[in-house]
Amino acid sequence: MRALFSMDGPLFSFGEQLFDIMAVSILWAICCVPVVTIGPATCALYYVAVKQVRKRNGSLIKNFFGSFRESLGPGIRLTCIVLIYATVMAAAIWAHQNGFLGSAGAYLSYAAKVLLLPLLLVLPYIAPIMSRFSIGAGAVIKLSFVMSVRFLWRTILSLALIAGTVILLWLIPFCIFALPGVCALVCSFLIEPALRKYTPRPDAGEPAPWYWQ
Repeated sequence: MRALFSMDGPLFSFGEQLFDIMAVSILWAICCVPVVTIGPATCALYYVAVKQVRKRNGSLIKNFFGSFRESLGPGIRLTCIVLIYATVMAAAIWAHQNGFLGSAGAYLSYAAKVLLLPLLLVLPYIAPIMSRFSIGAGAVIKLSFVMSVRFLWRTILSLALIAGTVILLWLIPFCIFALPGVCALVCSFLIEPALRKYTPRPDAGEPAPWYWQ
């Protein structure tokens, strides 16, 4: 019983993880307010979920804002690309449903729905890839698409988790104090095995980076 309530016990460890999940969820929500920073904020959310919550490595504030700062440039560009792309496709579908496109509306609406599929496929991987690799926006999208097709079942489950999180946040807004962190943590168990396939292993004798520990 004493071990259960000790500083090294499972109860204290669970409390620490719960605090980290709630704290990173709040930081993510605050950093998403400018909208164009949703990408860097989500990258930092995933980074903390893996490095801090799962690996117990470093401090939450340092991990979150370090990742946020490093991914800020490409993250803003990717956020703008995703938002513009999704807005154009959604506008085409909405215009057809409201009769603004005439006889060609059905074809344009169908094309927009088809073109939304690649966006949905890459969404679960953009933030994890940005959190792990220092590559450009185009390379992030390309690798995200390759991984989404190669690991299709992981992609489908991750999308289901993300969709469920969005629905719950819509229905119960105060869940924002914990749900984003929970979603990132659960998704990491699906995405990390796929991400490791593209992460170089350290050479013999070299210290292993935190994500290989």
